[in-house]
Amino acid sequence: MPSTLHESLADLVDCEPFVVMLGERLGAALPSAPIIASDAEVPQHVPPSLRCDRVLEVGTGDDRIGIVVEIQLDRDPDKSWIWPYYYAHVRQRLRTRVLFVVITNDTGVARWAAHCVDFAVDGMMFSPIVLGPETMARIVDEGVARRSPEVAMLSTLIHAGQGGREDDVALARAAAAAISTMPRDRGIFFRQLLTLYLADEAKAILEARSPMFEDHEITYPPLRRIVDRSKEEGRAQGKAEGKAESILAVLAARGLRATAVQQAAILGCCDVAQLDAWLLAAVTVDSVDALLQR
Repeated sequence: MPSTLHESLADLVDCEPFVVMLGERLGAALPSAPIIASDAEVPQHVPPSLRCDRVLEVGTGDDRIGIVVEIQLDRDPDKSWIWPYYYAHVRQRLRTRVLFVVITNDTGVARWAAHCVDFAVDGMMFSPIVLGPETMARIVDEGVARRSPEVAMLSTLIHAGQGGREDDVALARAAAAAISTMPRDRGIFFRQLLTLYLADEAKAILEARSPMFEDHEITYPPLRRIVDRSKEEGRAQGKAEGKAESILAVLAARGLRATAVQQAAILGCCDVAQLDAWLLAAVTVDSVDALLQR
């Protein structure tokens, strides 16, 4: 237990004169107010690892670079402290030049991300490369989309819903061209995802130009993981009942809450094929009503 002297000395530092004295000792003007006694606990266990969304190593030898990619859909004040750590860690680990890229579909978030960090390395300010509605090229050329489907899809997801009906239509045509070059389940995944963001006329063009494939093996990892997990839960709970519960679980995980009537419709369904179709659709539909109409 700390002694009385220990506690008394500790109490003396929570004041402006102590801070002023430190400043004079260091020969520097330190902020003097406000002064807040913060949490002094230092955990003795190893903290959990932080994780970048993606780290890429590109090239070989002297031409090799690293790329850190962060997907940022909302403002997060913690990132002004975490991003420099990501950057410095990857730079030290790879021992090469590193680019830091932030991707967002929100103009406000993009502007914030471009200026949220005040950090210098080798005399150069740390400055994320931000890909957002104002800085990412709009890919509407179908030939370009077929040659670079991933970039075209990125462009569509960033710009969808940003510029009005005509822009969405042009994006949808290019997106359909990009999807036509993808493996079936990956194309289905992105087609369904885009229907959440495009205008109605653009959705119709996308659906007409990139037909669904009902009979296929799902191999695209994001979709495969969700479906596999739900199927495992389904096996544990029983066939029809388990599938119904899994559909509700997937919807809930995406923030789509079914009403009592909608829950009854899903839980009361005994058609395994219908439940399988709903389970697949639950990954990307924008409402429970839309799910039940399938």
